[in-house]
Amino acid sequence: MLQKGNASFSEDLQFATENGRKHLSEEEMKLKTRREIATLGMQLGKMNIAAWASNDEEEKKQSAARNANVEELERIEFEKRAAQWEEAEKSKHTAKFKREEIKIQAWENQQKAKLEAEMRRIEV
Repeated sequence: MLQKGNASFSEDLQFATENGRKHLSEEEMKLKTRREIATLGMQLGKMNIAAWASNDEEEKKQSAARNANVEELERIEFEKRAAQWEEAEKSKHTAKFKREEIKIQAWENQQKAKLEAEMRRIEV
């Protein structure tokens, strides 16, 4: 029976090649094989075999969903960090410009005081 199944599989693969159809990827082959095992397990009443064959597909689906959630959470965390960094940079530059503005105001006040002192000296 196992030989017949392998022969059938070879014939399917050969038929697919001869007709120029796309070859199944390795992952598709694994899925197809697991489905066949699950079907045979159900037909033979071997529930543990059927459960094992279908369990892997369920795990992959759950794993894919978890990976998608993890990736989404990582993306959100990255965006939060980027926003925090951007805000910190804005604050840093704002503080720098304020310090420069204070220096400019001090210089202007000093120049104004010098000119006023010079004008008073000339008037007297």
